[in-house]
Amino acid sequence: MTDFLRFMTALRRLFRSICKVYEHPINHAVDETQVKFPYPRSYSVNVGVKDPHQTVEFDYIGRLSDIRLVFTARTKQGKYVIVKFGSGQYGANAHQAAVTAGLAPAILSYSHLPGGMWMVVMEPLEIDYKPCDEFNEISDSLMKAVRTSIDRFHALGYVHGDLRDSNVFVRERTGPSKDVTWECRLIDYDWAGREGDAIYPLGVYCNDAIWRPEKYMDGKPITAQSDRQMVDEFCKRRAMVSRF
Repeated sequence: MTDFLRFMTALRRLFRSICKVYEHPINHAVDETQVKFPYPRSYSVNVGVKDPHQTVEFDYIGRLSDIRLVFTARTKQGKYVIVKFGSGQYGANAHQAAVTAGLAPAILSYSHLPGGMWMVVMEPLEIDYKPCDEFNEISDSLMKAVRTSIDRFHALGYVHGDLRDSNVFVRERTGPSKDVTWECRLIDYDWAGREGDAIYPLGVYCNDAIWRPEKYMDGKPITAQSDRQMVDEFCKRRAMVSRF
């Protein structure tokens, strides 16, 4: 009987809440352009700032990936951001360390959502950055710049775990004396962490298109060596061959 009375009380409260919604439906309306996107429409600026209490509202623009929950968005102040969702862990500390070293787009917010999900908000890369998977050939100078950037990241004490060519972005820069240099940025810190602590999650994808140091990586430690092996593999596949 006690459980039944509790149920009826909860049901009465539910109907009262529903009635309040229908009394003023316009107050609860969702922008029709946003109904196909995830429900979070704001984030708390809590990474790399002194005041972690600022809340920023945003509207989604579009989805960047068919297989990942990554979206472009614009804040109410007109700033463009990238909003990413996932489950399990996210290497927020590794990402922030890479930002400080000039190796990653700035991370603005990292928060946990109900159901074991997380949300990360970051600044987009400048438009002239290209992922390495868009290069048919990689020159020696570009290869050196990528490997140097990976070594700098490892020197911070972190490992990445998913340094495939689509997660390594580069852009070409020409100096005053017309010398060409390359800048490198790393994205996708879902698996990143301290070397010795970070491990590969379950279900690591490996096929002809996505090369891994081993066929089965699930639950194994992520190492600097395995990071370098992934980078070496895509660099070798695209190595620029001198033609005479």
